[in-house]
Amino acid sequence: MFKKLLLLMTFLAFIINVTNAGSRFTPEEIAKFSSMQYKVRMNGDAFVGVNLGKNVTSENINYVNTVNSRLQNFTINLWTDNFPGTVSFVNVGVTSYYDMQSNAVVDHIAQDPNTPSNIHAILMSAQDQGFADRTIRYSFSSDGGATWNNLSNVPASGERSGFGNLSLFSDGVAIIGNHSNVGGGSTRAQFFVDAFTGLGSFTLLDPGMGNTGGAIWPKLTSMSGATTADPRFVFVASISGQDSTFRNSYSSSAFTGYQAIPSNQAETYSLARGTDGRIGLVYVTSDAVAYGGVEFTESTDNGATWSTPVRIYDPVILGGDTVIGVIRGVSLTYQNNTPCAVFETALMLTSGSFFPSALQSEIRFWSSNLPGSDPNRSITIAALDTNNPVVLPNGVPYAPTIGVNDVLTSLCRPTIGTSDDGTALFVAMMVASNAAAGVDTTNFKDVYLTASGDGGLTWLQPVRITPETPRMDWTYPSISRWNLSTATEYNVFMVIQKDAVPGSYVNGNANGPSLAEQIFVKVTFDRTKISVKNINSEIPASFELKQNFPNPFNPATVIRFALTTPTQVSLKVYDVTGKEVANLINNEVVSAGINEVTFNAANLPSGLYFYTLQAGDFRDTKKMMLVK
Repeated sequence: MFKKLLLLMTFLAFIINVTNAGSRFTPEEIAKFSSMQYKVRMNGDAFVGVNLGKNVTSENINYVNTVNSRLQNFTINLWTDNFPGTVSFVNVGVTSYYDMQSNAVVDHIAQDPNTPSNIHAILMSAQDQGFADRTIRYSFSSDGGATWNNLSNVPASGERSGFGNLSLFSDGVAIIGNHSNVGGGSTRAQFFVDAFTGLGSFTLLDPGMGNTGGAIWPKLTSMSGATTADPRFVFVASISGQDSTFRNSYSSSAFTGYQAIPSNQAETYSLARGTDGRIGLVYVTSDAVAYGGVEFTESTDNGATWSTPVRIYDPVILGGDTVIGVIRGVSLTYQNNTPCAVFETALMLTSGSFFPSALQSEIRFWSSNLPGSDPNRSITIAALDTNNPVVLPNGVPYAPTIGVNDVLTSLCRPTIGTSDDGTALFVAMMVASNAAAGVDTTNFKDVYLTASGDGGLTWLQPVRITPETPRMDWTYPSISRWNLSTATEYNVFMVIQKDAVPGSYVNGNANGPSLAEQIFVKVTFDRTKISVKNINSEIPASFELKQNFPNPFNPATVIRFALTTPTQVSLKVYDVTGKEVANLINNEVVSAGINEVTFNAANLPSGLYFYTLQAGDFRDTKKMMLVK
C-alpha cells in the first residue's frame, strides 16, 4: 500500500514540477527511482544507507570511466549570470582513502577575522586502505589559500582519530575536536589546542567519559575572547548506536560536565557564535512524535544556561510512519547576532529508512528574522527540478542517488557562512549528477552555491561551482563561517573533497580505492548581484528614487530606483534621530535601468525611517513607516 501511495505522490510531484521544458528522466523512471528504499545502518563510526531492494537503471544515466589524476591548481569562470565571477581551485595537498568525511555537515575550514590571510583547514585522512592509521590532518595557509602547509596529525602521538571539527580562538589559534583515545581508555570526544597560530603543535584537553559512556562525534565553537592562554569553548557530542546526545563546555581550566539534550546522534547538530558572544545550537530532534524535526536553543552566558528550545521545523506527516523530515545535515551561523540555519529534508520512515532519490529532498533556510512564526518560518532555498534545463527559481537538476550510499540524498549536506560585513549569506550543498561509474554504478556528486543579500528573504538560483570535466566526485563542502569581502566583490572560502571514484570507499569498496584530495575553493563574484536586482534594463529618462512598497511594512519592504547610466551608488537607511541603521548599497557600481533592493527591518523597532540614495550627483531622500 505504501509503495502505491509513494508512486502516486512522486508522480503528482513530477506533474507539478514540470512546465513546458523537457526532462532528463521520464515520469515512470522518476517514480521508480523515488521508490528505492534505503535503511540507515552503522558501519563502525560511519553511517551507511543500505538498499532494501535493487538499483533502478536508466539509459539516461551517463556511464563514464573514472580518471584518477591529481588536481592541479586552476581558475574557471562561473556558468551563470547569477554569479558573474570566478572559482579558483587549490590542492591543499592532503589525501585520504577514508573518504566519508562526516555523517552530516563538516566544519573543516576557518578564516581568521583578525588576520584574513590566515586560513585553517582539517581533513580526516588515512593512507592505509584498511584505515588503521586514520587521523585528522591539520593544514594552514598564511596567504589567503594560495599555498598550504600540511603541518601535523591530530593527535600527533599516533592514536587513531576521526570526525574532526575546527574552530578558532580570538587570537587566531586553532582548536580541533575529534574522537580518539589519547591517554588510553575508550574512544571519546577529545580536543586539541595549538600552541600558536599555524604551528601545528597541539595540547590535549580531555573531558573524559563523564556520564556518557563514551560520547563521540564532537561539534564545537569557541567562546568570545577565548585565547590559547585562556581556552574556552562549548561542544556537543553523542553516543554511538543510540539517540543520546550531550552538551558540555570548557572554561577556567575545567570541563563543566555533560548534560543530555534531545538531539539525534552522529553530528546532526551544529554550534555557532554571534558577534556579542551568544552561542546558538541547532539540532535534529530525537522526538519519536516529531521524527525529523529541528530545534534551536541559545546561551548568553557561555553555555551555563540555555533558552527553552524552539521548534524551527516540524516534519510533514504523510500518513503512517511516512514523513518529510530532516535526516542528517544541519548547519548554523550568525549574521551579526541573528541565528541563521540551513538543513536538508528527505522522504523517510520513522522506522529508520529513507528514499534518497525522492523529489521531496530540499535545502531549507531558517532565521529568527524571517517573517511568520515558528515552526513555519523556514523557507526552501534549493529544490530538485526535473526540467532540463532547470526552470524553477531555486531549482537544481534532478538526478537519482544510486549505488553506494553514505546516507545522502539527491540534494543534501548544506553548509552556511556569512560575509565579514554581515551583509551576505552563502550556502553550499551537494547535488547528485546523472553521471555514474564503478561496479556498484554509483553516481558522481557536484557542489552548488547560492547566496542572499537581504538576510535570507530571497536567494539566488543555485549554481554549480565544480567542473564536470574531468568527471570527479565532489563531496563534503565546508564554508568558512566568516568570509572576507571587498568594496566590490564577495568571496566565499571553502574546502571540498574531490575523488576520482564516486561514492565512499568506506561504505562500498567494490568500486575500488582511490586517494581523495582536499581542495581549497574560493568563489569571487559581484556584490551587486545579491544586494541589487536589475528588474528592467531599459534606460529611463532620468535618475529617480521611488517610494518603497509596501508602506507601511513589516518586516521587509522593496526600494526601487532608476539610473540612466551605470553609476556608483550608496543607499542608506536612517532613524528619526539621523542615526544610520542600515547600509543597503555601499558605494557599488549599479547597472543602468530600474533596480531594486529589499530592506529587512526585523531587528528594528516600529517607527518612521528615512532612506537616502546617492548616485553620482543625484541625491534624494524618502520616508517609510515600519509597523510591527
